[in-house]
Amino acid sequence: MNFKGLHLLIQKKNQINNKTLKKIFSLKKEHYSYSILSQKKWFEENIKSKDLNILFFLNKNLIGYNVLRDINIRFLKKKINYLLFDTLIIKKKFRGKGYSKFIMNISMTILTNSNKKSFLFCEKLMIPFYENYGWKVITREKGKKILKNSQFTLHLNKKFMLFYKR
Repeated sequence: MNFKGLHLLIQKKNQINNKTLKKIFSLKKEHYSYSILSQKKWFEENIKSKDLNILFFLNKNLIGYNVLRDINIRFLKKKINYLLFDTLIIKKKFRGKGYSKFIMNISMTILTNSNKKSFLFCEKLMIPFYENYGWKVITREKGKKILKNSQFTLHLNKKFMLFYKR
């Protein structure tokens, strides 16, 4: 991988300027079939002040994005703090060049150094990619027990849940 012109920023929500926010929404629109306005609304409603936005630039162009969302879930009457590995995207024309591995290594370092358990949701096709980084598939039944009464239970109908623990 050629590192010339590449730089990485890790920012919390309040540190991201409007120009960069627009770049995030535009990159997400390229991957998901939602308008920029929908991306903005989702970001405002779901990304919280403690969440870590990992921004990967080539010169001034945002080519990669990942967010680690700091969330709380009630499990067996106990509040548990997790990091949700969310939204790993590489701009289409930069895929296959090793950039997702670079972002994954940064994210995995953050997850490993945190004192929190982590989970993600993905399509079946992506499971081997995440397993290469130590993620383990959780059965739907176990996932439903962990996520009971949370906003994330709907994901289990369409996607697979993976868990990472140091």
